[in-house]
Amino acid sequence: MKKSIALIVFSLITYTLLAVEVGGHITENTTWIPDNNPYSVVGNIFIEEGVTLTILPGTHIELGAVLLNNENYVNGCYFMLVGEESTAKMFWVNGRIIAEGTEQDSIVFTRDNDLLYNHWGTIYFDDTSQKSSFSYCKFEYSSLICLSCTEEPKGALSGEISDLSIKNCTFKDNYQGMAVDDDSQMEIINNSFYLQDGINPDWMEGSYQFVTITNENENPAYILMAGNLLPDSNQIEINNINVSLINNILSNICITADNEPTYFISNNQLHSDYDASIYYDNQFSNYSEIYIDGNNFTTDTEARSSIYCQNGIISNNTFTDVRVSLNHCDFSDTHIFRNNIINGYRLLLNEDWLLFNNILDECYLDMNLSRHTDFYNCFLYLTGMDANYLNYNNFCNCAVLGSFGMYNIMFRNCITTTAIATQNSAGGNIQTNSHNLALIYENYFGHDYHLSPGSIAIDAGFDTLSSYYPFDLDYSQRIWDGDGNGAAIIDIGPYEFGAPTLGGIEGITYNPINVEPVDYALIKINNENSNFTFTNNVGNFTYPLPAGIYDVYAERMYYENAAVYQVEVVEGEVTLIAIPMSAMVDVEEYEIPPSSSQISNLSNYPNPFNPTTTINCTLKEEAKVSLEVYNIKGQKVKTLINEVQQAGNHSTIWDGRDENGKPVSSGIYFYKLIAGDFEKMRKMVLLK
Repeated sequence: MKKSIALIVFSLITYTLLAVEVGGHITENTTWIPDNNPYSVVGNIFIEEGVTLTILPGTHIELGAVLLNNENYVNGCYFMLVGEESTAKMFWVNGRIIAEGTEQDSIVFTRDNDLLYNHWGTIYFDDTSQKSSFSYCKFEYSSLICLSCTEEPKGALSGEISDLSIKNCTFKDNYQGMAVDDDSQMEIINNSFYLQDGINPDWMEGSYQFVTITNENENPAYILMAGNLLPDSNQIEINNINVSLINNILSNICITADNEPTYFISNNQLHSDYDASIYYDNQFSNYSEIYIDGNNFTTDTEARSSIYCQNGIISNNTFTDVRVSLNHCDFSDTHIFRNNIINGYRLLLNEDWLLFNNILDECYLDMNLSRHTDFYNCFLYLTGMDANYLNYNNFCNCAVLGSFGMYNIMFRNCITTTAIATQNSAGGNIQTNSHNLALIYENYFGHDYHLSPGSIAIDAGFDTLSSYYPFDLDYSQRIWDGDGNGAAIIDIGPYEFGAPTLGGIEGITYNPINVEPVDYALIKINNENSNFTFTNNVGNFTYPLPAGIYDVYAERMYYENAAVYQVEVVEGEVTLIAIPMSAMVDVEEYEIPPSSSQISNLSNYPNPFNPTTTINCTLKEEAKVSLEVYNIKGQKVKTLINEVQQAGNHSTIWDGRDENGKPVSSGIYFYKLIAGDFEKMRKMVLLK
């Protein structure tokens, strides 16, 4: 008995009892339906231009795989495409693929056997392809296809992709996860890349890369890469592309600049056996900038990781046992190093940098090629200094400890344990002995360099009115009357004693149609590239600001730009805002399969609300239901439902009060609905 599947059209197709055997050309819009047996790709599949292949949740696809080794190396190539066939099977996409699984029912692309180091080819996108989308997919054991002796696309997803969305996917034991030439836009969100058995070690030499993205065209290319897990070394190379990398766990990355800003934000566990954790090269561009903010750089090996940066603003990062190299900033006046902490090893400064509110703790300072590098309000516990070719430097309001050569560095407003030669002193310096350091700092031996009450560094600075930011390392006010004598004077060091924190803006970005959060949106204050933050994976953001009136802009791939104007920030207070961002509609719409979950249509209206909102949902069958409200800290505010409910539509009103009947304050809240074994959480905003 043969198996037939509706809506599949091929020029070559065979069916068996054990699998749905597929291959050849897809010439009409086609849907692959999940089945107990897999789709077995026995011949290369070609999706024609303008045609969509939709793959429904739960579909299992097995592609013909062979051993990736030198025995399959023919005429200078592996897996050569001859005519329309190759030994390892592939997809060739001139149209588009929509493969959107669910968390419960993923879509699997894998090999047709379990032999070690056997691999299928690739999903190759030609330059005629339209926007494709993959979510909750598993890509396993892909390798490469040789289209010619000079063109060898590698990885699960490869080719000249012009528009692509990849979310919540897993890439396991692929030659590369992605290796694409891209001149449009791509979002790579919440994916996991890892090696288990890996690639044949007898065949593969050199470093391994999970993601390689290159733009060799004149058209701008935009990549949003956020929330991904890439735990192994030497994983990402991005060339000539405007890229935003946010909240990833990864190691090495090499970026070469385009003429647009690059954002590298809140990434973690950046460690490697190689020379560079980030190598950013824009020496041939007059316009590109990089913003490196809120990252954690570290190393767990004997090798020294590093960050190599040409120009930009580097702020709020932690570097542990890491070599930080800041080089060649001749082309831009935006080269700022502020509010960073370096624990150990080395800071290398070449050319011109301004350093504000930093801690260099047991760090070697190398400034051989610096010209006009200035330090303001820094704590410098130096294990050594090399400044043979330094022409001029100015240390203002810094605590400089350790033994080092003075050369011709200029010191001003410094606390030192070493005598400063007259020719190096610009005044305002305080010399003390090492025994007094515990009296200056809150916990000197615990590496906490906040000032202690009565410290000699409080209100001890001067002549820095044009050389500081309006905040310290804690984002408290930079100038404050710490000794209470009625005169507000800047302190020496990165922290201002007793100063109140700045105010700021806290908000969310959301889709006004379904009230779902818009994740990883770029937030720019007054539309300035350098005054920015990003929303997190649930659309939240915060940004500290001095008192004033600000315009807040939001940008996100696949969404219309949005803005909220004339937002007032009061000193020491947080202003709450919500920014609606409308999703762009694809030219060709496609059907999204219905959810198989117990809960559907979960939403609340209005949102934002004041003072009440109605929470609605549909239960597919009778279940024990719990509906609870939580604040942004994860603390439970109120239980709204805890009972068995029948199948059907249900509505519950929350009046903005807690368990004790007291009104809660304005802010962001979450409601969590649990029905049987399934649970779902949504966000709401109370604005009074």
